Amino acid sequence: PFGSDPKDDTTGFGIWCASIVLARWIVHEEMDFSKRNVLELGAGCGLPGLVAATAGSSQSTCLSDLHP
Repeated sequence: PFGSDPKDDTTGFGIWCASIVLARWIVHEEMDFSKRNVLELGAGCGLPGLVAATAGSSQSTCLSDLHP
């Protein structure tokens, strides 16, 4: 998945196991993000950030990633 050139890097095109674990943790622990701003760096598909925005009801959510 890692390319020598940024345009060949496909790491953000799939859902990683760690993002599923984090998303489940946010829901299971009933995390309250209502007074928080959430920034997910290197979000790829953005599963944890999307869950934080919906289930955690964050004040604002920003998902960032880079793919030219």
